[in-house]
Amino acid sequence: MGLGDKFKDLAKQAQETVAEHKEQIHDAVDSASVAADEKTHGKYTAKITKMGQKAGEAIDRFSGEEGRPPPP
Repeated sequence: MGLGDKFKDLAKQAQETVAEHKEQIHDAVDSASVAADEKTHGKYTAKITKMGQKAGEAIDRFSGEEGRPPPP
């Protein structure tokens, strides 16, 4: 097994783990977004929301399952 095969196996394991814990990761991103918005007193709400959506999309892509509804 070469180095490339090891990296492919690691990537597959990571993808499976993200898919398995996808909802927990989404919840953590949502919580971090809310905390950041509170700390900045709403000054950067639009940017925080946009980055939270992008993070959620990245999680969906990496887990191999796209189409999660956007957070409220």
